[in-house]
Amino acid sequence: MKTSFVFVLFILLVLPAQAQNNYTQAIQQGDAALRRGEYKTAIKKYFAAEGFDPSKKAVVQRKVEVAFDKIEALQVEAERALDQVKAEQEKTQKALTQVQEEQEKTKQALDKANKLLKMFYFYADRFALANLDGLYYFIDKNGNRVQKLGHWGSVTQFDNDGFAYGSPCKSDTVATFDPDTYTEHVRIYREFTNDLYVLDTTGRTYLFSTDSLEKQSDIAAIKLSDARLGTLPDSLFDNLNLELLWLDDNKLESLPPQIGKLKNLKWLDLSNNKLTTLPVEIWDLENLKVLILANNELAELPKEIGNLNKLEVLNLSGTHLVTFPEELGNLKNLKILDVATGISPLHNLATIEQLLPNCKIITDFDDGDMSLFLEEMSHDYPQAFYFQKKVVNQYSTIDRHWFRLSWLALFVNKPEEAIQAAQKTLGLNPQALSVETNLALGYLLNNQWPEAEKIYLKWKGKTFPNDKRTCDTIFLKDIAKLEAANISHPDFEKVKQLFKK
Repeated sequence: MKTSFVFVLFILLVLPAQAQNNYTQAIQQGDAALRRGEYKTAIKKYFAAEGFDPSKKAVVQRKVEVAFDKIEALQVEAERALDQVKAEQEKTQKALTQVQEEQEKTKQALDKANKLLKMFYFYADRFALANLDGLYYFIDKNGNRVQKLGHWGSVTQFDNDGFAYGSPCKSDTVATFDPDTYTEHVRIYREFTNDLYVLDTTGRTYLFSTDSLEKQSDIAAIKLSDARLGTLPDSLFDNLNLELLWLDDNKLESLPPQIGKLKNLKWLDLSNNKLTTLPVEIWDLENLKVLILANNELAELPKEIGNLNKLEVLNLSGTHLVTFPEELGNLKNLKILDVATGISPLHNLATIEQLLPNCKIITDFDDGDMSLFLEEMSHDYPQAFYFQKKVVNQYSTIDRHWFRLSWLALFVNKPEEAIQAAQKTLGLNPQALSVETNLALGYLLNNQWPEAEKIYLKWKGKTFPNDKRTCDTIFLKDIAKLEAANISHPDFEKVKQLFKK
């Protein structure tokens, strides 16, 4: 519990010491203050005594520890008193009132603390920027200083990409006593660098520049965002130690092959340009962890993208992609794949999801939209079935999702699943009688003609509720759709003869 008073001790050290006649006088004054219970004054006098006679440091330390013991004892005593108040709560209404008052005070203190915390912007609900005596640092949600993020003379908040920018403090040294003048001082010696650095959330710093022509062997980050660049200077690619490179919001229509020289790149932002293709050299940047290609005019990705096996984030939102190379599935470290706001759902997204089960894929289309699109626009029944399965797993009590799954199962040679899904539909909604068209086809394709025939005879010449078409027309039309998808069965002829006009 002594450590909880370190901050109190710091405040005491900051206060200028009043002149003392000698070591003994300071000790006596400290002892007197201790007996009166004036512990702050006692500690201050003890440290002043040490200033007059540094050789007595051990004696002073013991006395300070005694003072802390007294303070700690007071705390223990206060906690015991609080426990006693709680114990007496059941005995008297007065004790109950006292406890309620204490609870209200605690609540008010917590509310005040929470209000203070809400005034801070916490990046990713983790880190906020704070300032003390002109020194910037980061705190966590508990208000504790995050030591790994260092101290800064000036620094920004973390941005959406998880980076802060500023000038770090190289040292922070405190001197508490000048033995030559016998006066107590607190001096903070700080040395700030004039260089700019990028800080990431792990505490790693990168020497930073915004000059495309600057060449320094130790520059690790260059930001050329919104610089109206149509081409890139050759000197940019001489910074071989670059790890972070922002080229977003420019007018780039192509990249030079020299991009392949930057073998240490971990972060490359090319978003909001006019790129239609990328040089093959970019796929040799084997250390890339983040590649942002959003809002470009890319229509395809080469299979070489599978070479970036360290890639963790790939942003392709707002591009013209309609399919992926299957080599994308080689990126086993990929954590986020953003394909939102594209011109259409990606046709083989289901394949990529299966190849990258641990990757979060961001789209503008929910699974139901994807399933419908893939069936109606591209007749990609396997992927449509895949997404519909995801839908029923998420919304297992909604009958229309099972209805649709029973239909798609017919097109992927899964008649047993078609039967089960149709039966599930009727179990959830006995009025969904039109699903029996899928149930009959499921029996037929599963070589259970007698079961299928019962359904066909049951509905022959009739109509389903809320459908003006005859069941005969619907049965025949469904078979025609299956045949158009190259699905056939000998018993299709039996159905055609049964409903022959």
